Amino acid sequence: MADPFPPLETRERRIGLWVSAAAHGSLILWVALGGALFRAPQAPTLRMAPVETMSASDFEAMAAASRGAGPLGEEAAATPAQPRPPSAEVIAGGPTAMAPPVPEADPLALPAPEFAGE
Repeated sequence: MADPFPPLETRERRIGLWVSAAAHGSLILWVALGGALFRAPQAPTLRMAPVETMSASDFEAMAAASRGAGPLGEEAAATPAQPRPPSAEVIAGGPTAMAPPVPEADPLALPAPEFAGE
């Protein structure tokens, strides 16, 4: 096996190698033992609100009270009158039919070039 520090190497290179090895080793230990890079973020605490359960009859009573007095009996089952389809008659102040605009010229036609006389 070759000697990592041959006698011809300078002292500065050996010092730099030892400093680099110590720095990298301490970084690896800090990451492995400290968990700075792999620590899970803290989840915010959940705030709970008190809730109560209610029976179906309680819910129906509360819903009926919020609706108020509505149609009773056969009127409740009847469907309301449907709106009429639009007719061809014109109502004053209503929208009016307009003809589509007529193009003035062919949009692809180019004007004739003008030449200056020589």
